[in-house]
Amino acid sequence: MSRVRCLTITCALWLASTLAAEVVITPDVVYGHKDGMALVYDVFQPVDANGASVLFMVSGGWYSGWAPPERRQRQFAYLLDAGFTLFTVQHGSAPRFKVPDAVADVRRAVRHVRMNAERFGVDPERLGVMGGSAGGHLALMLGLASDGGDAEAEDPVLQVGNRVQAVVAYFPPVDLSNSAGPNDRFPALDFDPALAADVSPINFVSEDDPPVLMVHGD
Repeated sequence: MSRVRCLTITCALWLASTLAAEVVITPDVVYGHKDGMALVYDVFQPVDANGASVLFMVSGGWYSGWAPPERRQRQFAYLLDAGFTLFTVQHGSAPRFKVPDAVADVRRAVRHVRMNAERFGVDPERLGVMGGSAGGHLALMLGLASDGGDAEAEDPVLQVGNRVQAVVAYFPPVDLSNSAGPNDRFPALDFDPALAADVSPINFVSEDDPPVLMVHGD
């Protein structure tokens, strides 16, 4: 084995051990159930956490795929290094579940995180959300169309509000009014068009929304 290759492997192992030592990972936290299946998020807690957190919407085409938490840790090292606690949220996935289902799921995820804020060492009033494409759409729905919870709900999770304090959305669809219906490319859009207005972020923009950063193009 060459010295260069040996040095590369040694550095990679050192980096992996350093990352593992600085961030505590809690995988597969169950925030709800749907059709007998668990809805989960992974939690990444930096040792020097600043109390704020970011919920990342794991969604592309409203398909929410699984990946080893360690891989996501590398992807979001810039947030973890800055002290943010990270929640990677997975929702009921296409093609079985549709856009309205995904919106309901991520709203529940925010409620669950807020209800368990003390457990994860985060400030329930310092929650940000982000995502790209379909994930950006879901982040916008959380930022623009939230509520304070239902005090009369039997489910304690639903009693908690799902408001967030900041949104970052990369190239999100914002109006689904002409998209809902049969769709071979994005089966999650195959839902009743009458429901499209309720899951179109553009319909919920108001003066009291949290700060929103949208990124399109290069």
